[in-house]
Amino acid sequence: MLTWEQWREKSQSSLEAAQILLEHDKPVEAASRSYYAAYQMTTAVLIRLNLSPRDAFGNWSHRETLKLYQIHICPKSDLSFKEKRALKNLLPKFLALLEARYLSDYGDSSKMSPSLAASHWRVASLLVSLLNSFIKRGLL
Repeated sequence: MLTWEQWREKSQSSLEAAQILLEHDKPVEAASRSYYAAYQMTTAVLIRLNLSPRDAFGNWSHRETLKLYQIHICPKSDLSFKEKRALKNLLPKFLALLEARYLSDYGDSSKMSPSLAASHWRVASLLVSLLNSFIKRGLL
């Protein structure tokens, strides 16, 4: 099973890959990598909070991760009201990232424009940045 630090490294790598894909006019692939950056960072935080993923996989399902984000990260008592609200406001955008990943990987990818993929990258980047800042400040 990966450590939380390894999940965080994967998240950073996915975020960088998404940016490179955007720069090379690959919005479908960039949208998928953007979602994974958010998913991997959330997984890192959940493990850091001493939650145990499924033994067979070392992670949680995608929908389960969203639910755990809502239950264990958004209301974290060490965070200020403003920080909690910022995380909670990102929840529907995190869900949109997952839906974009499904569309990119399994659906009609012609619907993924470069501007939409860039928007997904910005959401993922914000989520990863917020969670990293909270970790650095000892709040998560």
